Amino acid sequence: MQLAKLLHPRPRTIGSKLIEMFRAIQIESTLSKEAILEAYLTIAPYGGNIEGIVASSLRYFGKKPYALSYGQMALLVALPQSPERYRPDRHPKQSQKARDRVLEDALENKAMSLYSYTHALKEALPQRLYPLPRYMPHLSENILAKLSAKAYDTTLNAKVQIALEQWAKTKSRFLGKDTTLAVLVAKNSDATIQAYVGSHDRFSTSVSGYVDMIKAIRSPASTLKPFIYAYGFEKHIIHPNTIILDEETRFGDYMPYNFSKDYTGEIRIGEALQYSLNIPAVKVLQKVGVEDFVQRLSTLSGKLFIPKDKATLPIALGGIGLSIWQLTQLYVALGNEGKAYGLQYLSHTKERKMKQLFD
Repeated sequence: MQLAKLLHPRPRTIGSKLIEMFRAIQIESTLSKEAILEAYLTIAPYGGNIEGIVASSLRYFGKKPYALSYGQMALLVALPQSPERYRPDRHPKQSQKARDRVLEDALENKAMSLYSYTHALKEALPQRLYPLPRYMPHLSENILAKLSAKAYDTTLNAKVQIALEQWAKTKSRFLGKDTTLAVLVAKNSDATIQAYVGSHDRFSTSVSGYVDMIKAIRSPASTLKPFIYAYGFEKHIIHPNTIILDEETRFGDYMPYNFSKDYTGEIRIGEALQYSLNIPAVKVLQKVGVEDFVQRLSTLSGKLFIPKDKATLPIALGGIGLSIWQLTQLYVALGNEGKAYGLQYLSHTKERKMKQLFD
């Protein structure tokens, strides 16, 4: 009857009670005891706007139900009987009495030992509510905005995701003013996304944390240099031990410099990449052809921000628009010997049926 009442709330009248009795009989004849209990625990009130055993466990104790102690479990058993009167953060005395009655019943019914009962009575009640976890907010918003179902299985690794979000918030203290950071982690073997951090603080207005930096078009700086050399290898123009001259060089109207403003002279291609030298990268890009290189990148990363017919030598040093999503896909291809795989964050069975969200 409690479940019937929660499913279809009605005024407290005799007629409502009769309807609830009838609905209870229907539920009993249709569902098992376990299913009825599961449904009840999913929508039962626990004080305030808290509904369901999982939400109440997270709000009152900051952990999932399977990690609760005997005392904590007893409190959550008692709360739905009178959610507002037994709220531990507002009425601790009444809450403790209700919890202790549940513990006494558990002891009498041999659901717990005397030792566990004694220790459970000594457990402190929660004095405040924990905030609900809000992981991968940018990706969640994107999925819910583009797809219609209420729940999807993702490929994300929960431990990696949580750890990276915490790391990003800690690291943000050392960033410049109005600066944010984003992190995308992919597994090379199958191109599945393991972690997605669109910004270090989704709810910060000072750094526009609501902007998903994974999708934002930005300069990739020197991150394309490995692909320039790889394309040179592919075209058999260079190899890692090819000697190239690192010196002040003008390319028409374009005159780049090394970051240190120093030049090393003759150097192997492998070492030029290792030290991220600018001049050798631009020289190799000129040799392989800018338009051909951009076209090759397009086959690996999808549509680029800059058309190939407008691409110029500065793209070797970041003069092109790429998102972190595209750049990650490029590096996954690099890790798979040039084989391009579309990044995915939904389960394999569903991903085949759904259009890629980041075309």
